[in-house]
Amino acid sequence: MSSTRQLKRRADDILKQIAELGPMRKGSLCRRVLKRKTQQGQIKRRGPYWYYTFKTNSRTRCKMISEKAEPLFREQIERSQRFRELTREYADVSQQMADHEAGETVGKKNSRP
Repeated sequence: MSSTRQLKRRADDILKQIAELGPMRKGSLCRRVLKRKTQQGQIKRRGPYWYYTFKTNSRTRCKMISEKAEPLFREQIERSQRFRELTREYADVSQQMADHEAGETVGKKNSRP
């Protein structure tokens, strides 16, 4: 098991990474190509068009974004995913710290010379 000092260092490192993430957004991106039939019977494709999809108040919303904005949206969504990973990791480290602390405290309270 890791020492309390190592766990504290890891927790501080995770918090630092979270603080440096920057703006983020939940959701996902999808690319759509529209098809339509011409009067001659040929199928023409239009697009691709980028859509940002996200949930609000238990409803899925969709917003069309420009092709220029797509890289920024993708980066912000990746930051949000990284944030969720880091918070899970922080919870695990915090649990280990709590277990370590409880183990030391219990042993000292009940021991007698």
